[in-house]
Amino acid sequence: MNSNDVRTAVLGIGIFFCIALLAMTAVVVADLDIQEWTLSVLLLVAFIVFGVAILAMILMALVSALRNPPDE
Repeated sequence: MNSNDVRTAVLGIGIFFCIALLAMTAVVVADLDIQEWTLSVLLLVAFIVFGVAILAMILMALVSALRNPPDE
């Protein structure tokens, strides 16, 4: 196997796991039954938003690394 093939496979696996984590987060958010907005609910929403933002940044880095391979 070529080193570029290994690199592409590893980046693809990373992208798959990020998308899977985002999908699982979306399922959890869809299952939330918020009746009343309390401080704990707002903290939960803030943690979810920050978690999704971090996953989005990791996903952007992986896609960028996939699109721009290093010079050899």
